[in-house]
Amino acid sequence: MPRIPDIGVFSIYASLIIIYGLFSWWLFGVWRKVSGSVRSLLLALMFLTIMMAIDNVVWIFGSMAFAEPIVPAIRQFIITWNVWAFEKVLWGIAGLLVWWSLRANGEGR
Repeated sequence: MPRIPDIGVFSIYASLIIIYGLFSWWLFGVWRKVSGSVRSLLLALMFLTIMMAIDNVVWIFGSMAFAEPIVPAIRQFIITWNVWAFEKVLWGIAGLLVWWSLRANGEGR
């Protein structure tokens, strides 16, 4: 039987996946109606939200909440969340590079 923190962490990540999915669906609806550089920015945002949803699926299975002991060390917790935050920053940079690449290649014209 899973511990309470496991269920809490799973529900948080599952909620994030649903939110990313709905946000990406909304972005696609707006993307079909606009043109120019806004269109390429929305495409990059859709890419970013889909990648972050996939990332959260990976974090569900690799989360520290599923590791033993029941209460992880403070240092281990801080390292885990710093890695998580750094990874989100890297995904943001990747999304901006995709957007810049699309604009540089004439997609935004």
